[in-house]
Amino acid sequence: MAKALFEGLRPAGSGAERQAFANRLARALMQMLIARFAGDEAGDRHQHMQQALRYMEEPTMLAEAITEWRQNAIAEGRTEGRTEGRAEGRAEGLREGTSEGRRTLLRRQATRRFGLEAGDEFSRLLADEEDADRLALAGDLVIDCSTAEELLRRARRLLRGGDGEVR
Repeated sequence: MAKALFEGLRPAGSGAERQAFANRLARALMQMLIARFAGDEAGDRHQHMQQALRYMEEPTMLAEAITEWRQNAIAEGRTEGRTEGRAEGRAEGLREGTSEGRRTLLRRQATRRFGLEAGDEFSRLLADEEDADRLALAGDLVIDCSTAEELLRRARRLLRGGDGEVR
């Protein structure tokens, strides 16, 4: 396919026309290579130009290089995606683990202070709460409330109402 493409690009005409076409094609390939290797040093650009000229002489080399570039770009994208995914997963796991640990501690404290039934109900109220500030306020309720009824009433208002009021 690449060979057919390059055969179709070969201009008919005099040697001067062919040379002009080759120069334009070389400049276009050079710009493509500069864009591809933008971070490279100027000395490396000369090497890339030489490579581009070899591609003009052997079209299959260009097709192979384009395939290799594509595969490298895909591999780089996958690596970057995996790295970002792992970081996001670790952060989410840490948040979930931290919230779960807080909920477990709050259930334990409520159970010790107000009994198993109140601890179980308090735990159900906390079950879906992920917000660290609200969990901290719920912990304050365990300390501040005098009765299980007061704890559960104020916890319902805090956790279901979501306004942060814990009166």
